[in-house]
Amino acid sequence: MTAPPVKPRNPFAGLAKARSAGPHERSKSAERQAAKRAIAKAKLKPDPDD
Repeated sequence: MTAPPVKPRNPFAGLAKARSAGPHERSKSAERQAAKRAIAKAKLKPDPDD
């Protein structure tokens, strides 16, 4: 006795999963803002002892 072939619950689910989104690239403005934050964070402040 053999089992009948398994029918998928949603035949379109496999297709949707195959084209699911991956990681997105940062926009130009996001890159610019990140660079601006990095520069602001890296700025050296003068020592108050001097």
